[in-house]
Amino acid sequence: MEIKQNQKHKKQNEKRFNVWKNLYTSERFESTTVNTKNLRKVVQWRMKDRMKTQTVGLTLCLNIGVDPPDIIKTNPSARLECWIDPFSMPVQKALDSIGKALSVQYERWQPRAHPKVCPDPTVEDVKKLCTSLRRLAKEDRVLFHYNGHGVPRPTNNGELWVFNKSYTQYIPLSIYDLLTWVGNPSIYVFDCSGAGLIIQWFHKFTEQREQEIEKAKKKDALSSSQTAILNQNNPTPTNANIPPVNPLSFSSPPVFVAPPPNPSLRDYILLCACGVNDVLPSSPELPADLFTSCLTTPIQTALKWFCTQTIISGVDPELVDKLPGQPTERRTPFGELNWIFTAITDTIAWNVLPSDLFQKLFRQDLLVSSLFRNFLLAERIMRSCKCFPVSYPRLPPTYNHPMWQAWDLACDHCLAQLPQLLASENKKETSAGGSFSGFGSVEYKHSMFFSEQLTAFEVWLEFGTEDKNPPEQLPIVLQVLLSQQHRLRALELLARFLDLGPWAVNQALSVGIFPYVLKLLQGQVAELRKTLVFIWAKILALDQSCQIDLVKDNGEKYFLSILANPKLPIQQLQQSAFILSVICNNYRPGQTACLEGNLLQHCSNHLSNPDPLLRRFVVFAMAKLWENHEEGKKKAIEDKTHEKLCALLSDPVPEVRAAAIYALGTFIGRSGVSSDDAEQRAIIEYRLGLTFAVVITDSSPLVRKELVIALASLVNAYEEKFKLIEKNNRKLEEQAEANKKKKPKTLFPSDTNEMQLKSGELSETTNEEQSEMEENGIHEFLWKFINSLSGDPFSSVSQLANSLIFRVKNQVTPAPKSQGSVSMEDLRNMRSPKSKQRLPFFIKPPAPPTPQSSLSASLPSIQNEELRSTLYDWSSQYFNQPILNPVNGNWDETSPIYNERRWRNQKNKELIEEARKMKNDSSVGVCSLENEIAILENESQFVTQLKFHPFETVVVVADENEIGVWNWEGGQKINAFSNMNAPGTRISAMHLLNAHDNFMIAVGSDDGVVRIWGGVYKPEPTLVTAWKALSVEGGQPGLVFDWQERNESMIASGNIDVLKIWDINRELFIQDISTQSTSSVSCITSNKADGERLIVAGFGDGGVRVFDKRVGNKFGMVAHFADHKKFVLNVFMPHSLDKQIISGSTSGEIKIWDVRTLRAVRSFASDIKKGEQIMTALAVHEYAPIIAIGQDQRIKVMNLSGEHLSLIRYHEGFLGQRIGPVSALSYHPYKVMLGAGATDSIVSIYTTKLKE
Repeated sequence: MEIKQNQKHKKQNEKRFNVWKNLYTSERFESTTVNTKNLRKVVQWRMKDRMKTQTVGLTLCLNIGVDPPDIIKTNPSARLECWIDPFSMPVQKALDSIGKALSVQYERWQPRAHPKVCPDPTVEDVKKLCTSLRRLAKEDRVLFHYNGHGVPRPTNNGELWVFNKSYTQYIPLSIYDLLTWVGNPSIYVFDCSGAGLIIQWFHKFTEQREQEIEKAKKKDALSSSQTAILNQNNPTPTNANIPPVNPLSFSSPPVFVAPPPNPSLRDYILLCACGVNDVLPSSPELPADLFTSCLTTPIQTALKWFCTQTIISGVDPELVDKLPGQPTERRTPFGELNWIFTAITDTIAWNVLPSDLFQKLFRQDLLVSSLFRNFLLAERIMRSCKCFPVSYPRLPPTYNHPMWQAWDLACDHCLAQLPQLLASENKKETSAGGSFSGFGSVEYKHSMFFSEQLTAFEVWLEFGTEDKNPPEQLPIVLQVLLSQQHRLRALELLARFLDLGPWAVNQALSVGIFPYVLKLLQGQVAELRKTLVFIWAKILALDQSCQIDLVKDNGEKYFLSILANPKLPIQQLQQSAFILSVICNNYRPGQTACLEGNLLQHCSNHLSNPDPLLRRFVVFAMAKLWENHEEGKKKAIEDKTHEKLCALLSDPVPEVRAAAIYALGTFIGRSGVSSDDAEQRAIIEYRLGLTFAVVITDSSPLVRKELVIALASLVNAYEEKFKLIEKNNRKLEEQAEANKKKKPKTLFPSDTNEMQLKSGELSETTNEEQSEMEENGIHEFLWKFINSLSGDPFSSVSQLANSLIFRVKNQVTPAPKSQGSVSMEDLRNMRSPKSKQRLPFFIKPPAPPTPQSSLSASLPSIQNEELRSTLYDWSSQYFNQPILNPVNGNWDETSPIYNERRWRNQKNKELIEEARKMKNDSSVGVCSLENEIAILENESQFVTQLKFHPFETVVVVADENEIGVWNWEGGQKINAFSNMNAPGTRISAMHLLNAHDNFMIAVGSDDGVVRIWGGVYKPEPTLVTAWKALSVEGGQPGLVFDWQERNESMIASGNIDVLKIWDINRELFIQDISTQSTSSVSCITSNKADGERLIVAGFGDGGVRVFDKRVGNKFGMVAHFADHKKFVLNVFMPHSLDKQIISGSTSGEIKIWDVRTLRAVRSFASDIKKGEQIMTALAVHEYAPIIAIGQDQRIKVMNLSGEHLSLIRYHEGFLGQRIGPVSALSYHPYKVMLGAGATDSIVSIYTTKLKE
């Protein structure tokens, strides 16, 4: 719905602007290659080494009833340990109860943990506990919890305190020993005064251990070198006694073998209750083990602490212990607070910590992440007691983060209701699931926290960009996905966030969104389907490795079910097709799963869908299913899927045609196929090669580029056959050189039979080779086909074809020395011969080639690099771009681009309105054009084409090969560049496109090639596209064309008997109109004011014919004027005349025809006398009733009645020289201004001077 609204808004803006259409501005013209440097890298959001902490050791040094000597307790003082008063029961029972309670608290955070309690231990007890924990944990993390409330604080010598067996003495426990026993990875919790000192000693002892490792390593290396020297000086037989090696190298633990510093030695995490000089708080309102309580029972601790801080009356801290509900029941007060607490602490950590540290502490390990969330609470609470918890890795301060205010509000909201809830006598749960709604008549009012945070996230989305800080609510959105109540809204907001770009997807993945959206695929909730599919398309567009997780959880079935339902919205089908293509992309389990899910059939059902994006990606899904997957290809043959794809080679959308060729190219080739179906496969693949021939006339370089790559697959599959063709061509060249035949060197003879005849005359050709050539004429045709692409006018296409040709040539016997070796430069400059030979018929399939396991097995690197398609990667970038709200400054009313376009559009409309007034302005018909305002030296041979920019002070001038762009107002050359014509050809036509915006130049050459140049104001213009519009040779009269920008079409003709109409948007030839003349077409125009349906063409025999595009090919000509006796120089249908045509011939005769009456309404001559030069140029103003004639070194300006207004023979100035022979004339479209080009390369610009 949002996409449709955006499209509707864009159309309304277009209608309001009344803008002209922009040609050649779609993405395929900007870039069809994937620039890996600009691609967004995927952040490391997956944990490489996900850890588990399931072995927990609890060391309780309480010595209940005896205070340590360095602690002076206040009276009253904190008493509770694990919420148990140890003085309310016997000492041993209290110690056991505390240990059991602490075990239960840890099991809540890690249900699989079975903590081992070591109450009031000795050194041996601690050692035994630690070694057993490491033995059980193996390579997992061990948690060691130390409660030192009953012993002195850690010493300055790196020691903790435990007891002797009789509890009469405090015994020091070296931190070095503890670190060694526990091993790594590990996490330590130290709840004692001065705990910060322990971190310093951990670092010191770790450095000491690393130094010991280094010494052991050096000693071992020295011993080894000494042994080697000894063996060299005193060689011993193999059965001799070998001297003993230093036993240290064998007796040391395995860790000593690793190179120092060993990263695993520092793989420990420390949570300490306070700093070096801090003493644990002893407030009687809080528990004695406040740090442990924060870590293990955060909700209860936070509420009790909040009661001491709040101004709410009537809240007894004792009531907190009766808080209804369970932590896992989110609809109860307890569960809701726990849910909010998790969201808030996650949010604080994600916004404050570096990404890698956040991943390690909050995503790698379930128990560690829980402890660090609770550690953030401990920092806040204990800081209020003048105690400052510390950790390693060290965390930045979080106690004052703004999100804590939201937590205080949630606590306030809950505690305010708690007395009334507990005072009610009738408890009743509303559902068997344990959800809590209240007691009796009192109903619990749930917190608005998540709803408000989603609103804040929505506000951020209205104004957020990549340059701003990421939204702090993103981790909260993750938590909201757990709630069915807010899930849909959260998913929709998440989708909007991901639509901002790959950076947003990276942010979402790093926060941990992936497992949540993966789990949602297990359900079939219809209301989530639209958003869920969109989110997955965004994720896979950035990180295609997620295909593994999808297949592992059978996620492909979710998207197959969507693709199987054609009634679903088109966006869901598009995105599902893309997702399935990614699942299959270079991943065999994905291909197998999708093949079993009947993906081919589902895709085939959508091949005729009117949506081009869906057609493109179902084709890609097919291609990825059978790429290097033999079972997929067999299924495709069985269903004749490849034949269905052939129909898409004429699809109206170039991207779809390119995708179809890409898919057919991946279909060609096989590995491990049995000989039973090898012949059938060969026939299919050869037929596909023949079918590709229809694509060579495609005007889209994107399509032709894929054609070359697909043909490369065919060459690779039958490489020996093509090498044989090239080998025989070499022999023909050698024979021709030997016989010194003075003929142009071509790659092939003009006729297949001729080649076979000549090759039969070669003494070197054996009968076996001759027989094989006769049986494989198809290869000769395909090789000619490939060679013809080497001369493609678009460089990226021709270079690919030359790469393929070079690879084959390079594997054939080198050419003779007289000829020289074949280089890549030679191939790039090679022109393929033009052959009028018809497509050869497939007589019988050749013998199948030896199966090849992969493309890289037999081809050099050039095949793997240059001839590898990037079409799929380039197309997939669509889903990396904003879709819900496309970033398009052209239609964003707040953007500078939009306002510039609006201003330019208004200015251009005013200029056009002024031009329209010239039609009825009598003074224009008597004005003189003798005021020469600019003389431009084009530095070329002579001017062949000249066009004014309608809205800027720019004139474009062309000679035979060069194009110059001039600022006629300042007389400055803006740019000059080559049209890249083929040798022996010249520029024969030129037109300016997109004059209102995104200016381009269309240039035609006499070999039938059209090139579109963009960025012409830049030092290096861009060749936007190029194709061969006519199949003609270079020479007169060459290609002529007329552009109908409103209809997005081009009419082209020349030395042929048809008018060819090309659809610019589709990049396809769409219509032929017979000229019904044997003479060549010399000029073309069309009626721009009448829907561009009428086409007028002038001919070399003097004829002028009118055609209607709506009529069929044979009957397209609706009028024929044959009064001219000479070559028609130009024809016009100006706005100043209603349905009238102006034509002029080289004899100087000018006629005005009326299309309705089919006769000449006016005729006059340019006064060319016998023996004078012919008329060389003719121009008619589009709105003003004036014409200009070029003849020899004169320019005559007349009105439409034939009256002479001015005669130009000299340049202005005191020593004005004679103008050169006129070769080109052109009026400014909307101003009374004339441009004249001459054979001396001078361009003159003339404007009006009223006649007195």
